[in-house]
Amino acid sequence: MPPPCRCPTAALLGLALVILAPVVHTLRPSEDAHSLEVGGGPTSRRPPNNHEANDIYLRRQLQIPPHLDVDLWALPDCPPHIRPNHTLEVLAKLAIHGIHGRAVQAGRYFMGCTYMEVCDEIARRFPYFNSSQAGAWRNSVRSVLTKKRVFDHDEDEKPGGWWLDFSHGEGDKLPRKRGSGSSSDFE
Repeated sequence: MPPPCRCPTAALLGLALVILAPVVHTLRPSEDAHSLEVGGGPTSRRPPNNHEANDIYLRRQLQIPPHLDVDLWALPDCPPHIRPNHTLEVLAKLAIHGIHGRAVQAGRYFMGCTYMEVCDEIARRFPYFNSSQAGAWRNSVRSVLTKKRVFDHDEDEKPGGWWLDFSHGEGDKLPRKRGSGSSSDFE
């Protein structure tokens, strides 16, 4: 992380930008990996070149120490018969980010990873998901990938690759459908 700016003018400008900025509920990594930005980016059907920014964002969000890579192996171990104490959303984020990181280290362009690659990565890290007790967790991963705003993919490509895009914030892609709440249907 770069050292904080000691220039008083820059500090005042930064304060002015914060005061004038609209209210935002989530932080998103910017293209400049050393800061967080407000607002969205262009919609692209290819994975954005944002691995470093995602790395910083996930490290902050999940409190991963600097000496560890930001992937599933940064999470604490648990016994093979115990489910990890993290949501499938967090596991999927780290699985995709880890696959992306290996592609970057190998000098390959990251085209996204398939749903099966995400599931296989999670199962490799946590043996619990290989057991018969785990049940239908793969379908739950598919649901998380399609529901959550942070997961993006190219619908035109078969199989469509999944990648992380925090530029639209986190949360659900669509609002939850709620029942009418009235009991008059049963009377």
